[in-house]
Amino acid sequence: MIRRPPRSTLFPYTTLFRSQKFKSESWDVTGLANSRATDVLIKVDLLDSELVEKIVLENKPNVIIHAAAERNCNKVDNDLDSACKLNVQVSKQLSELSSEIGALHIYISTDYVFDGTKPPYKETDQPNPINNYGVTKLEGEKVTMEANPGACVLRIPVLYGPVEYIDESVVTGLLTNILANEKSVASNYEIRFPTHVDDVAEACYSLAEASLKNENVRGIYQCSHKEAMTKHEMVKAIGRALNLSTDHILPDSQPTKGAPRPYNCEMDTTRLEAVAGKTRISFETGVRKALLKFVPTK
Repeated sequence: MIRRPPRSTLFPYTTLFRSQKFKSESWDVTGLANSRATDVLIKVDLLDSELVEKIVLENKPNVIIHAAAERNCNKVDNDLDSACKLNVQVSKQLSELSSEIGALHIYISTDYVFDGTKPPYKETDQPNPINNYGVTKLEGEKVTMEANPGACVLRIPVLYGPVEYIDESVVTGLLTNILANEKSVASNYEIRFPTHVDDVAEACYSLAEASLKNENVRGIYQCSHKEAMTKHEMVKAIGRALNLSTDHILPDSQPTKGAPRPYNCEMDTTRLEAVAGKTRISFETGVRKALLKFVPTK
């Protein structure tokens, strides 16, 4: 959450909160978390609607950036009801509350709203999710815009950035098998566009600043780096960035098992670039900074 005065934000999610972008620009930032609450993150179960309402109405932020979600496709399949509560119902409530207090609402969505068959996708292209995760996030987009037509939807691809432990994200978790130095495989089928959390925070910041200047920012935006990589290609890039051998990790050319994943959800980012510019952090630069502390010194 970002509070007024002078400029304030509420972040119901831990990873984006770690970005220093808003704080460095003198915004008053309030972060919310549940299992990973700390002395700087308010412990909140977002499914507790009364508590969520109390926090929002007490803080009255200028901006609410809603990035909390169940993002694991297989977990969504295994417990669709719980995923719908977090990905849809919570999204609707936060959008309603942002409308009530006159705050800009930024709902973080996903490239998985597309089926991956006809990239690159524009904001105006018809979504067609092929797994339940994508379905719940698309429904979250719909209820967000219905509750607050002035809201922003920001679609993003797979994220990475600073982590407390290696397996905290899908991308940084690839280091586990690299360090294990045992034969394994990594998907060399689906194409992803890993994007650093700082670039996403920059996009959110630009949208927030534009909104406070009464510029017309609303509707769907898309944020993504342009480096196209399979998971195996990410493994190779992490190895180069950290000077580690990845010869023991072989490419798997078959589609990922479990919930279906779209093949290539490359997104057109032209509309966002007019407000926020281009993404800046290359993959090898970003993963080196995020993961170097986990590499044993020789």
